[in-house]
Amino acid sequence: MSTLPQADNNDHNAAALVKKKSPSVLQTSTNSEQTMGDEEVENPQQNRDDDTEKVVQTPRRLWWRQIIDYCLDQWLIFGLGLAILLAWAFPSVGKSGGYIRAEYTVKWGAIALIFLLTGLSLSTRHFLNQALNWHLHLVTQVISFFAFSAVVYAIIWAIIGSGNTRLDRTVLGGIITMGVLPTTLASNVAMTRNAGGNVEAATAEVVVGNVIGVFLTPSLLSLYVKPLQNHGFTMPDASGSGGLTGIYVQMVKQLSACLFAPLIVGQILQNVSPERVKNISLKFKFSYINQVLMLILVWSTFCNQFATRIFWHVSSETIILVAFLNVGLYLFMSLVCLWSARPPLPRAKSPLLPCFGGGEAEEEPAYMRSVRRLVKRVTFDKKETAAICFCGAAKGLVLGAPLISIMYSAYGNEIQSAVTLPIALYQGTQIAIAQISVRVVKAWILRGEGDEDVAVNNEEKSEDHKGHTTLSSGHNKDTVV
Repeated sequence: MSTLPQADNNDHNAAALVKKKSPSVLQTSTNSEQTMGDEEVENPQQNRDDDTEKVVQTPRRLWWRQIIDYCLDQWLIFGLGLAILLAWAFPSVGKSGGYIRAEYTVKWGAIALIFLLTGLSLSTRHFLNQALNWHLHLVTQVISFFAFSAVVYAIIWAIIGSGNTRLDRTVLGGIITMGVLPTTLASNVAMTRNAGGNVEAATAEVVVGNVIGVFLTPSLLSLYVKPLQNHGFTMPDASGSGGLTGIYVQMVKQLSACLFAPLIVGQILQNVSPERVKNISLKFKFSYINQVLMLILVWSTFCNQFATRIFWHVSSETIILVAFLNVGLYLFMSLVCLWSARPPLPRAKSPLLPCFGGGEAEEEPAYMRSVRRLVKRVTFDKKETAAICFCGAAKGLVLGAPLISIMYSAYGNEIQSAVTLPIALYQGTQIAIAQISVRVVKAWILRGEGDEDVAVNNEEKSEDHKGHTTLSSGHNKDTVV
């Protein structure tokens, strides 16, 4: 019986001992918890960054794997080099009249297949929406046909004025022919897609440009070459009797079968069963097939070049001139496309404008605000600008090769090879430069995406507020008077 009270006393003593020691123990534990809490509060961002690094950190790829991935990304450039190498090694295979009869299998079959796949891939609804965009067509096609050819024509007259007789006149005529050709069909749409541009706009400009080029190219070429006949330039001729009539007759016969008919058939099939055609195009990669067919056309063209030994018959000065001129033309015309699509916008209080000093106390002239509003209205967004740059500065062999063979069909293979030489070299130049510039254009599009609309809206609000303030101050003055 006495054990129970003793146990109670022991429990009571233990509880008292805990009470005596509890303040220090509790204080110690509280301080430690507070210290840990302070550390977490002091560096919350660092803790989150550490957690993020643990989650995001991925193993680095091997160097050889990075090289393989880069080569796969640049497959079009390597494919172009391989096509030229095979044409040099086996020119008899792909030349006109060669083993595969390229004048039919390539210039008819491959081109017809390209336009058929284009018709299957092109959404009629999206194309009709872009067809109403007259501003886009006007800028792109004027640059492609008129601005490009005018620059080339000025260069040719400068060369003639220099008195240099070592430059081959037929090849110089080929440079003029290149200037009036329409844009290429497959590569610029692929470049626009890879850069994040407006693919629908690029596809529409490709179709519109190639259809217009069938009728516009012969007339422009005759207009440019006719004054140069006295300087040794070859006039385009399809029938041997001269004139444009024979050229257009041959175009109706040949191009209606390999251009218009496949394009129309593709559009009909695309509208009859759009979902099925879309699934097939995605499954079989129609965009890549188009680019491969374009490489086949380049290969066949270079087969003709090497078979006729045009690189050995033409002076080295002519080859060097064409090579450097192609690079300069593509870069310059790309800048023309960029400045035409996005004119330099004069900013308010800009010190670079001679009509406005830029001081804070000065008021911007009313006509300068009108100029800025006008520039905004004719400015394209960045995605459409990418499409204009890739289409406006490009020239294509897809329609260029059959057009040249028709317009110079009255002459032999050597004349046709000399005329085709500039556009054949330009095809490789534009693919190489465009492939390099894709990453730059993509970064440019992503960097300012969404910021332009905010800046424009803010500027318009500022102008509206400024106009409202001006009206209010005028009203107040009238009231005082």
